[in-house]
Amino acid sequence: MQISIVKIEKVRKELQLEHDEEALRVAKTIPIERIKNMSDFSVIAEAYFQNGEYETAMSEFDPLLAFFLIDLTDSEKYTDKHHQVQDE
Repeated sequence: MQISIVKIEKVRKELQLEHDEEALRVAKTIPIERIKNMSDFSVIAEAYFQNGEYETAMSEFDPLLAFFLIDLTDSEKYTDKHHQVQDE
């Protein structure tokens, strides 16, 4: 478990330094089934995106990516509409 945490932090650091290829190299060594939270998933997905591996990112991280690809404007409208319905 500790190895995955260390590797995720390495990916995060490499992305911050814009060392995208190194970030992806490390990300590919992390077993996806051992990732336990959304923040870590997003770091790994970002490594794939930054390297143009969109198809892999979509197939590996589809549920997560659906969450991040929501248009915030539309989600705010939904939230406002939802509150209006509850208030009535």
